[in-house]
Amino acid sequence: MTIKQSEPASESRTVYLVRHGQTGLNRTGYIRGHANPPLDTHGEDQAHEVGRVLARVRPVKIASSPLARAVQTAGAVAEAAHLVTSVDQRLIDRDFGQWTGFLEAKVAALWGTAASAPGVETDDAIVQRAMPALEDAADAAEAGPVVLVTHDAVIMALLVSLSPAAAGIELPTGCLSVLTRSGGEWTVVSIGQSAAAALEDEGALAMTVGNETPISAVESMNLGLPFWLPPFGRGNGLQALYWACLADLPERLVTPALAALGAEDIAGWASPVHSGPIHSVRVRRAASHRHGPAPGEAPFRLWVATLRYEKAEDIMLRVLNDGR
Repeated sequence: MTIKQSEPASESRTVYLVRHGQTGLNRTGYIRGHANPPLDTHGEDQAHEVGRVLARVRPVKIASSPLARAVQTAGAVAEAAHLVTSVDQRLIDRDFGQWTGFLEAKVAALWGTAASAPGVETDDAIVQRAMPALEDAADAAEAGPVVLVTHDAVIMALLVSLSPAAAGIELPTGCLSVLTRSGGEWTVVSIGQSAAAALEDEGALAMTVGNETPISAVESMNLGLPFWLPPFGRGNGLQALYWACLADLPERLVTPALAALGAEDIAGWASPVHSGPIHSVRVRRAASHRHGPAPGEAPFRLWVATLRYEKAEDIMLRVLNDGR
């Protein structure tokens, strides 16, 4: 679905929609709406788990609904990612009006669904206020992903407006959904993943490092270049694995680097460098010209599996130090 043209088709912006963690009202089946219960113990655990996952994709901004359950969840993500959160009123939960605090099953028995009860904010009204927040998030995602922490009613209304096939999919507390915008067109990448499932599906958490976008493992294998891939044993795991740029290396260090990554079960591959600097800030700061390609050596760019990026940085610093 085309919303607006705001970046070239070759550029992609990623937004993570996170449903807040569990509250006592979620657990007992009461309608939350604009009620403001805090996370319960399980919800706090969910929030921290989501934070650990999303910290790996290095978000550049985190915004949340003003309600406590969303603010607490966003706070856990922000703490893990070393960011601060902002509150966006447009991300607030559906207004259930007089039905707030009632058992959802009883209201649904009267009106088919709780959302169909008289006086309840409609999906169209939610999209009208929340879509501009989503567009603003994509506008802010030029340098990296943006995280929006909100509610199931808001996330589902947005997803269905972009992809009607999303209707009816359950969104458990503490789940995340991934959207990308490229050339003004939105793509729903994944819906309602738990943090644990997201760790297994590395493609759904693909991030951009520098100005280069990760590509699939299948594409990289077709290049026939130096490559190491651990035995994931997950059927189509190759298609789900995405890469992020780590460092530029002389050809003599490619094999030692891949071997060191392989020893830690981190997938990696190398390609000839056409332009651009080393992408990892930590590696760039630590490496002197002695580590880079010597005159006459063909430089290679090393790529690693996105979700193991931080560990790969540590390994690369060791390889560069040994290769001086």
